[in-house]
Amino acid sequence: NRDMSPGSQLTRASILRHALVQPPIGDLLMGMFIPRLPPGTALLAVALIGTTVVPYNLFLHASLVQEKWGPGLDSRESLRAARTDTAVSISVGGVITLAVMATAFGGMYVKGMQAETGRDLASALEPLLGDAAGWVFAAGMFAAGFTSAVAGPLGAAYAIAGTLGQDTDLRSVPARIVWGAVLAIGAVIALTGTNPTEVIVIAQAANGLLLPIVAVFLMVVMNSRRLMGSHRNGPLANALGGLVCLVVIGLAVYQLGGLAGLWD
Repeated sequence: NRDMSPGSQLTRASILRHALVQPPIGDLLMGMFIPRLPPGTALLAVALIGTTVVPYNLFLHASLVQEKWGPGLDSRESLRAARTDTAVSISVGGVITLAVMATAFGGMYVKGMQAETGRDLASALEPLLGDAAGWVFAAGMFAAGFTSAVAGPLGAAYAIAGTLGQDTDLRSVPARIVWGAVLAIGAVIALTGTNPTEVIVIAQAANGLLLPIVAVFLMVVMNSRRLMGSHRNGPLANALGGLVCLVVIGLAVYQLGGLAGLWD
């Protein structure tokens, strides 16, 4: 019952010590409400926002809402259901994202652990899981990749097919072509052993640059009396939406300025 090497039996107290990362709460809260960008991290910051609030997910969600709560249903009841669905999904996703970042910060950055490979990430679980750490980490990565492999192609199929005026039904040929092409490109990259890290960061940063356009468009639409009627944004929604627009526009401008060498 002693705290022994990875893979050995751990006491309950030892498990709790290893399981609870305990990041500095003060720094965590300060970073949430008073964010700071260290030099050279603008691209990564925009990429993190772009991968969390993915613009194509807005098209995916809009298409799914149209199918689930479309014409023929009571608009007020559908609106309540859509709001509940959005609140629950965003809250759960936000908690998961915060937990992942806090754990990575407390388990790796504070303790000086390297995080350059999958093996490095799995090693952070060894004090608690021992020899099973690699398997558990691999299962988590598979789950994350699988969900992305479903949402990404779906969002692309809805957005591209709809933009080109084609049928957005996933059983239609145009939607299937887009969906299959996205999956094929990802499979080719994975099978050739290419390191996609830089491509992923750049792609998510591009999402972050597109986000201000989508956010401003949504604000305009949500304040349209002709389109929204009595469901237009109120003062509070406009204030919060305006703040979001300012933040994403500011980050996009900061990133573009960094790429142009204005902040050097």
